[in-house]
Amino acid sequence: FQTDLMAEVYEAFNRSTMKVLSYNDTQIEAEVDVDEAGRLFTTIGNEEGWEVYVDGEKAEIIEAKGAYISLRLPEGHHTLSFRYHVPYFSVSLVITIFAGLIMLVIAVLSKLLEIRRQTRFDEIAEVSAAQEMFAVAENEPPADDNMEPVKDTVPTLDALSGTFRAEESPAVNPETPTPIILPENKEE
Repeated sequence: FQTDLMAEVYEAFNRSTMKVLSYNDTQIEAEVDVDEAGRLFTTIGNEEGWEVYVDGEKAEIIEAKGAYISLRLPEGHHTLSFRYHVPYFSVSLVITIFAGLIMLVIAVLSKLLEIRRQTRFDEIAEVSAAQEMFAVAENEPPADDNMEPVKDTVPTLDALSGTFRAEESPAVNPETPTPIILPENKEE
């Protein structure tokens, strides 16, 4: 193992390291001093949505090792800004808002249709009730004091045969009480 060679490689890598100034979920601010022009390799995954700015100007991202972000830097001191934007966020936001508006319109129209149906039902019910009252009034015979009371038939038990037979009930006059006849008790 060659410790001198390893120390030399470590020093070469350590001369031009990137110093992270601030970061959050979608942005990294950093600075770097470069002794000679070359490529800066990062461990940031190269996914759609990343943009890199070097000294305020957009830089070209070069994919390193098939997975990471790297970029070319000229000699000198540089400020770097790595920014991530969710791909298609604005398109999906517009679609979501549009779909929400459509749902709102459907809900409002549905409620208005329900109110209209209920109003029409109430109107039809009122007309039907009025027509029914008119039909009943039209079909009623005129009031006549000489009119005979309606006679009903009631089932009556025939004591001899033990069967029921229909008999005409006596006319009911509300002014005269109807007598109630109870059978006599034969044992007394």
